[in-house]
Amino acid sequence: MTSEALNAIVDEYFHRLDVGLSRLSPSRRGELIDEIAEHVREARAGLTDETEVSLRDLLDRVGRPEDIAAAARADDTHGHTDRRYLSRPLVVRLGMLAVVLAVIGSVLGVVLGGGGATPTSAVVAPTAAVGGFPTGIVFDPSTHTAYVADGEANSLSMINTRTCNAAQTTGCHGIKSAPTAGQDPIGVGIDDQTHTLYAVNGGSGSVAMIDTRSCNAADSSGCSRTRATIAVGGGPEFLAVNQRTNTIYVADTNSGAVSVIDGKRCNASETTACPSNPASVMAGAGAFPIAVDDSNNTVYVGTNDAVAVIDGRNCDASVVNGCSSSPVMVPVGSNPAGIAVDPTTDTVFVSSENGTVSIIDGKRCNASESSGCPKHPTSVTVGSDARGDAVDAAVHTLYVTNAGSNTVSLLDTSKCNASATGGCSSVPRAIPVGRSPRRVVVDPTTQTAYVVNVLGNTVSVIDAATCNAAASQGCPTASAAPVGAAEASPGAVADSNCSPTTAASDSGGPATEITRSSTEVARGTVAGHTWSLWSKKGETGARALEDGGLVLDNRSYGLCPGYPNPAELEMLDAGSRGIVYGVVGYPGRAKLYLSVGTVGSFQTGKALPSPEVRVVNGVSFFLGSLPKSACDYGALELNSTSPGVSAEHNLGFGSCVTNEIVPITASQGIWQLPQGHFPTGFGSGSAGSSSAPAGRAGNGGVANTNDDCSPQATSSQSGMHVAQLTAGSTEVASGTIEGTPWSLWAANGQSGVVAVEQGGFVVNGRWYGMCPGAPNPAEFEMIDASPMGIVYGYVANPGSYSIALRSSGQALPVASTTEVNGGTFFVDLLTGSACSYPSLDLTATTSSVSDQHHFDFGACAADQLVQTTGGYGSW
Repeated sequence: MTSEALNAIVDEYFHRLDVGLSRLSPSRRGELIDEIAEHVREARAGLTDETEVSLRDLLDRVGRPEDIAAAARADDTHGHTDRRYLSRPLVVRLGMLAVVLAVIGSVLGVVLGGGGATPTSAVVAPTAAVGGFPTGIVFDPSTHTAYVADGEANSLSMINTRTCNAAQTTGCHGIKSAPTAGQDPIGVGIDDQTHTLYAVNGGSGSVAMIDTRSCNAADSSGCSRTRATIAVGGGPEFLAVNQRTNTIYVADTNSGAVSVIDGKRCNASETTACPSNPASVMAGAGAFPIAVDDSNNTVYVGTNDAVAVIDGRNCDASVVNGCSSSPVMVPVGSNPAGIAVDPTTDTVFVSSENGTVSIIDGKRCNASESSGCPKHPTSVTVGSDARGDAVDAAVHTLYVTNAGSNTVSLLDTSKCNASATGGCSSVPRAIPVGRSPRRVVVDPTTQTAYVVNVLGNTVSVIDAATCNAAASQGCPTASAAPVGAAEASPGAVADSNCSPTTAASDSGGPATEITRSSTEVARGTVAGHTWSLWSKKGETGARALEDGGLVLDNRSYGLCPGYPNPAELEMLDAGSRGIVYGVVGYPGRAKLYLSVGTVGSFQTGKALPSPEVRVVNGVSFFLGSLPKSACDYGALELNSTSPGVSAEHNLGFGSCVTNEIVPITASQGIWQLPQGHFPTGFGSGSAGSSSAPAGRAGNGGVANTNDDCSPQATSSQSGMHVAQLTAGSTEVASGTIEGTPWSLWAANGQSGVVAVEQGGFVVNGRWYGMCPGAPNPAEFEMIDASPMGIVYGYVANPGSYSIALRSSGQALPVASTTEVNGGTFFVDLLTGSACSYPSLDLTATTSSVSDQHHFDFGACAADQLVQTTGGYGSW
């Protein structure tokens, strides 16, 4: 964008401010405008790369002109004389604006100097500590209670929203809980008419019913009562309630079906009509998020890559003859994870794990009208791994949780909805919260948003009145520190810190080594051997199993899932047949694929019998026998898919000793992959190492040498003529490298990171591929542009990244960066020929997160990409 265009943005900002201040005296108005203008000039001078995105972000942090004007008018009305305004979003001091903004509740902690913003204290949202692996959340206005499903604890935490909200946090400690009569509760919903909370026990395949009148944050007298449950599908996760028809819809991720339950005759007070086999309607594979539009009896269910639009008029508590009809399908971003209905704009918002929110017109795409169901819905790019969403109509904001970037995006629903899409083209502001936020709910009475942080075991408390799409003065500026043990578990390698450890010499001892300090939680037989699983007393979840262990034929063996390997397995030499067992540390029941492996490669080999899987402590325990002796398996490959997420492990094994664990000699893993997605055909280049997996917790893994890009990032398919790109793409950024022009292109009809990946990079009239994407969010490529090399890439996570490159420990020139399509593009000229760099290391850093990549490179060919031969990364 030209400097004239950037100045026009600032001019428009001050025009709005001048209009807002028109009721003040000319001298007073001029004084305020001059003061703010001076600080804006100073802040602009401190920007290293002024773009439209960075400039608008700066102005957003200064504050909306309308808010500043309103505060100034109120200040004059109340006769204040000390007018020191403070900019609430940046928590920036702007001299005389402090008291005025203090009148409307501003609290600030960053001072703006001539060189830019310098933080003096980070603002963190208050949190409430809840049980392990919290997921679903629902708000009950009748009891002022927010119920949080705690997967590891098999219970619900109950937050008193009267005493734990944006204005008061005294009640955010000592949260009460209630058992759910099942394992791994995930989704929760409330039927207002019957005062019944329905909780989906994902690990038990059931739905529990709880009377909210006697089991809430203020009155827990009925929480210990034995509660009835309804058996539903094999992998239920989330549910939605139609308040008009008293119908509860439960989505089964495994089968793709949605169970239909009559809330009038099956609730906390009336259980005689609870069905043993509820009616169901087929939504599609991977049925996961679900929402109901009560106004038109429409059920929206997210599947693997679409939203099923189900007609609730003929498929509800009283009429089920329409449940056999096939629903209309609306394609959206891959792996939809959250659905929110905004009745004020008749818009259905669908957040997907690819970092987008799709916009569906609820007026023209519903139970009775499908003509408006789009083939290509408008979408807006948000953060990494978008999950849950909730609408606050009072402030015209959609809150979207971004599990991959630990943020919540604030989408302006007045400018981005079914009938007005002009505001959908820019990436909305995002605020930092806790680790891996997944679900969010808003209490309109206290104007508070509650955000569930799965890996932090907390709920962030956000002031929705002062932290929304239009106002940011009350927004947090830093993420909350994690609490609990979810992130601290040791990795499973050759000698993990378990009890007992997985070293051969420490396994196979007396059962009492485990049983004296643990509780039995499961038992069975395998290949003629009796086994039992033990959970450490005083602990919960995967950690309790890790510190407990497995007893086989009265001998004790260690269990070591934990981070950074959430899906580790062990192998026992039990004589003629080997036995494998382990824990998948993600919540819910996992599907497993076990095969013969090759050390250092994620290629799947000959399939092995699938182990038995059962949910224990909210996570998956698995155990099975092998066709041959454990000594016959030098490596195993394990693919696991838990609800919404997959992991992949390659393990190498050493020598066998009867009745002992076979030691792990090599280990590498990729995790937090999209559901059912397993990259293949690549290795780490360090397969022999048993001390560190190739990837690390988050999205670990190695660089795919042939990513699905356009063109693919291989030497043979790069360097094509630019016309093959530009015909179907739009230029989104441009510049020069030592006088040579370059341009970046995004594929038409797509948005965000995907559009750039399917577009490409142009230099010297030639087209080269762009391949960030899963599992590598910070990919880069190198071109042999003789006599010098060019390096370029894209950080797919949101935010403004600083880029550093090194070769053999030596720093290279700092790459030029540009924010575009929700990510950071970078490009620079190397100091020598591309052929002289056998490997490169990339570090991409924001104020809150860093990504690292190491790539090995092969032979050079003029005007082509240098082929990536190996690599690994952590992020």
